[in-house]
Amino acid sequence: MSIESELREALAARADELFPGHEDAYARVTGAVRTSQRRRRAAAAAAVATVAAVAVAVPLTAHVSGPDRTTTPATRTSSLPAPADPRWASMSTWPVRGGLANDAGLVKAVGELGTGRVVFIDDVASKRVAIVVDAAQNQIAVIDGEAGAPAARLGVTTRGEAAPTVEGNVLTLTVDGSRTVILTSPDVRSAEVSDRPEIHVDGTVSRQWQTVRLANGMAQVTVGSNVLRVRVSGSDQSAMFGVGQAPGTEDLMPTVCGDCRGEAFQSAMVSFARDSISLQLGVPREEIQTDAVYAGPVDPAVAEAAGLPEANRAGAETLLFVGHSTLPGGQVLQTGQLTVHGKDGTGQSMGLGDGVPIDARTAFDRPFVLAGNDGPAGKSGNGVRVQVFAHTGTSVQLVSTSPTIWPGSAVLPLRAATARVDLSGVTLPDFTKHYEVVVRDATGGELGRYPVELPNTGDPFAETP
Repeated sequence: MSIESELREALAARADELFPGHEDAYARVTGAVRTSQRRRRAAAAAAVATVAAVAVAVPLTAHVSGPDRTTTPATRTSSLPAPADPRWASMSTWPVRGGLANDAGLVKAVGELGTGRVVFIDDVASKRVAIVVDAAQNQIAVIDGEAGAPAARLGVTTRGEAAPTVEGNVLTLTVDGSRTVILTSPDVRSAEVSDRPEIHVDGTVSRQWQTVRLANGMAQVTVGSNVLRVRVSGSDQSAMFGVGQAPGTEDLMPTVCGDCRGEAFQSAMVSFARDSISLQLGVPREEIQTDAVYAGPVDPAVAEAAGLPEANRAGAETLLFVGHSTLPGGQVLQTGQLTVHGKDGTGQSMGLGDGVPIDARTAFDRPFVLAGNDGPAGKSGNGVRVQVFAHTGTSVQLVSTSPTIWPGSAVLPLRAATARVDLSGVTLPDFTKHYEVVVRDATGGELGRYPVELPNTGDPFAETP
């Protein structure tokens, strides 16, 4: 970003603060140029030092600095409608914002590339990035390429969830693991952000929040990991989109091996889990110890019920990986992955919790439960199909919190560390909310009791309530 752009950006933001809505506010704060410039330069140096100092800190405490040191107010975009304008009510009608918003030719070409309305376009970190809302398809497309690249050298990185369902009318995009763009309606003047979470040994997660200032409903925030959360008007969410990788992580490309068997499958999945957690949390790969708790076959009927319809095809092989990754502070994160290898070489894969914090004190003893509706794939049935993988004990039993409403199972002997059972008259939501798995020893005594589902599997680094 040029010095002129920096100055205009600082002046525009300061003008909005002192004289909101005043047409001549920009000119009235020109005397603050040198003070603002000195503050921004000192702040940039402080922010870099802060990130370097805590990049590998464990426990993983939040390190988003204060607003003066980490946020870049939105580049002033000319001719933006007033906050009360109806176009701000839906992001599908938002005007374009960002440092390249006035490049009409580029905006038009990128809109055609993403088949929708460009709502943000700028050069951020090492990338030229754009967010395009396709109202007709109810999709959001992220487009990127090298900073300064023409539209012909940009491409669609990903297409996200339907625009009307985006919670809180907020879009967030992380670039190169170092900068996050926050985009919302212009009447919102501040947001809160939380970078790295603090993961505790008992599996709970806490966060520290810092307030950042928005200008024209937008800001860029310096971050240090891919687990940033943004809270706007009381509603918080993880960063929705991401492009690029943080410097030094280019060799981390977590992939699920599509045709691995036996020891190769286990080795590939251990690497996948370790690399994924390293990328998410910013912890060096060599400081994470990942162990395979289970790596082997799964009952095809359970895998099909859980969401992989190919599992019951002739010649298919279904494998489950459950791994525990230990961080330098002793915290344990669990990764589960279900894969189906077809006879023709095709495959399917399904994540069952990517780096979910669990209680390190009972991590090895905790069973893993795979369950799904017993009806046809994708449809509710009249019960659930369940397979339990237990690492201790000689038998397991499924019990409900209300046995008069939801029946439990008999005591199930473990064979090769696993047991299989069907429960009739139970829906999958009822099963995940109201059942526990009891691990028993050879005498039938209870060794431990655990919920059948881990907390926060969909958003493992959300703050524990």
